[in-house]
Amino acid sequence: MSIPGSLQDIPAIRRFSPTVLCAGHPTEAQLTACARAGVEVVINLSLHGQPYSLPDEAGLLASLGVEYIHIPVIWDVPTSEDVARFFEAMRTTAGRSTLVHCVKNMRVTAFLALYAIHQGGDREHWLWWIRETWEPDEYPAWAGLLATISPVH
Repeated sequence: MSIPGSLQDIPAIRRFSPTVLCAGHPTEAQLTACARAGVEVVINLSLHGQPYSLPDEAGLLASLGVEYIHIPVIWDVPTSEDVARFFEAMRTTAGRSTLVHCVKNMRVTAFLALYAIHQGGDREHWLWWIRETWEPDEYPAWAGLLATISPVH
């Protein structure tokens, strides 16, 4: 399934699944376009109060009728607790049209790949999928985190 034309300008946007898009940080106009395109949930893995942050992403999305979930993941210190919170968010929003974003779609591709692997997806496929966006082996904290997740049996 392709990405709607109104959303193609969002930085590093990609499709993870039929209902989940992932991207770098969208603008207010791009989030509004997401709502118009049917996005029901936005999960933000970046931090508030940064130069790239929107002044009130939660308020904007609430005004558009879009559920907002914020899981602030510190770039240099991603934790298994962050991953667990993300897995829970993915579980509770399953089947709903969702945009997951961070700054450059690096945290997000890693967390989505971890989620896919945890759900039984092929580890090598999903590591390759991450590498289409960035190289996690260049960041020890991320390489370590990626090594920790195993499929549910």
